[in-house]
Amino acid sequence: MSVIYKCQLVGAFNSGAVITINSFDVESTGSDPGATASELLRNIGHGLWKLLLTAGLQTLTSVLQAFIKVIVTEISGGSNPGLTAEYTIPPGEGLGGSTSDPGSPFDAFGLRFTASDGGFRHGYKRFPGVSEGFESLGHVSGGATTLLPAIGAALLTNWLSVNDAGSNVITSGNHYMLRKTRSHGMPVSPIQYSRPIGVSVQDITTQNTRKYGRGS
Repeated sequence: MSVIYKCQLVGAFNSGAVITINSFDVESTGSDPGATASELLRNIGHGLWKLLLTAGLQTLTSVLQAFIKVIVTEISGGSNPGLTAEYTIPPGEGLGGSTSDPGSPFDAFGLRFTASDGGFRHGYKRFPGVSEGFESLGHVSGGATTLLPAIGAALLTNWLSVNDAGSNVITSGNHYMLRKTRSHGMPVSPIQYSRPIGVSVQDITTQNTRKYGRGS
């Protein structure tokens, strides 16, 4: 059975002066034997964080950026629409690893996920925590030239959920999805989803809601 979940990676820049949120629509095509409904959601959040951590997100981001938790909500296709659970990221894992001078809170590493056809919008992910060690004259530089594509490629793979013991528990895996919210200017109901067919680096970009006094 295919179930759609919304995963929100929540973080904080500069000791919480700016809250950062990255949202992912995720399709899960497996089962989680023995898990409660809330545990299943938390395991999906854990799996997403492990995926990003393994791909190098912690290494890529400034020490002023901390990732705190992944909030997971069931959207459609399952038995508990609206149910929400959280996976709390261990502090030692969530703190960025780049000690170079940090950029502004609204600077971001950009990825563009290519839609499967013209009926869907391309997807964009803007990861916070840019530091000067990975940026030069407004462009991705240094180790980020390999880390950022690796993160994008990881999100395109069939990735696994992880339980509290650190074991993979969903063998069929999960996939990042793009939403179709409008067609010919009219809302689509129910919302349709499609897997992206590729990913490319968008370079250093910005997220205006991460300016001081704004939000996420």
